[in-house]
Amino acid sequence: MATHSSPQISVIVPVYKTPLNYFKECLDSLYNQTLQDAEFILVFDGENKDLFSISNTYKEKDDRFKIFIQPHLGVSATRNFGIKQAKGEYITFVDADDLLYSKNTLETSYQKVQLFNSDIILFDWCIGEKAEKKLMSKDTSIISTKDRDYYLKQCIHIQNPAFSGAPWAKFFSRDFILKNNIFFSDKCTIGQDRVFNYKAISSTNKISYISLIFYKYIINEESATQRFRPNYLPTGLNYVEELANLSEGKFNSFIGREVLTLFYQSWDRDYMNPQNKKDLFLRMKELTRDAKSQRFQSLIINVDTKGCSLLFKLETMLLQHKITFWIYIHGLKRLFGA
Repeated sequence: MATHSSPQISVIVPVYKTPLNYFKECLDSLYNQTLQDAEFILVFDGENKDLFSISNTYKEKDDRFKIFIQPHLGVSATRNFGIKQAKGEYITFVDADDLLYSKNTLETSYQKVQLFNSDIILFDWCIGEKAEKKLMSKDTSIISTKDRDYYLKQCIHIQNPAFSGAPWAKFFSRDFILKNNIFFSDKCTIGQDRVFNYKAISSTNKISYISLIFYKYIINEESATQRFRPNYLPTGLNYVEELANLSEGKFNSFIGREVLTLFYQSWDRDYMNPQNKKDLFLRMKELTRDAKSQRFQSLIINVDTKGCSLLFKLETMLLQHKITFWIYIHGLKRLFGA
């Protein structure tokens, strides 16, 4: 039972087509939290009777759970609704197929957070039972300007696998979020997490780090990050363009690297994905069209290829000059498993 009119922590959970077994484990990780002065805001992105039913059983036995149903508008709108409903001193996010690390996670985290007066607190996380992702070696009350810029670069193009581009494994002061009007972009269907993090980190110098595993990321093959994504490249350019505008040219080399990452990811997630039933040459034609587009070209002008392979440097140069014959060669090689 909550002990105050305003909880210490609001946990926002967007819910959409999550497998029941993953979702139940997520809800268990919340239900078992020793911190009673918390609220768990479950926001459904569209109706789902099975998931709603199991959520309601938790709400009936624990009034920390709050359930809301939105029309299907996407994860950005779902999280934004959760932010507006939150009453906690701090806001954190949990995906419906992931877990808080232990039953003491929120209580221990909040106790440590009280030592600082920060707008954002970064934590460690892990994948499954192992693979700990550790950002720093010890607690840091205020992250330096240099480190702040480092994490802004990671929001654009993640090179440090210990940094989560997602909003989880972080605390955000609710007052800070609302005062600075920091919400998830409804223009982005992918990469919205990066934009949110960039907005938040760039809006304050009061950022702390706590050396504590907060979050357990579960690899779910059915999740949005794993499935076939039509129009992956042009859709992805939406969030990169937002990051480019926010960074005001400061990190253009990282912008270019992220666009090229999207380009190569699009092979597996769209153009050469087994679920893409279009003719191979039509797919390659679409890819070359997207690579020659003004949007794409304007973002890769200043890409930094330092430390990259010779092949990567060559292909980058060819893309910058709109020379794309090699894309068809790669497509044929992928088709025949070469």
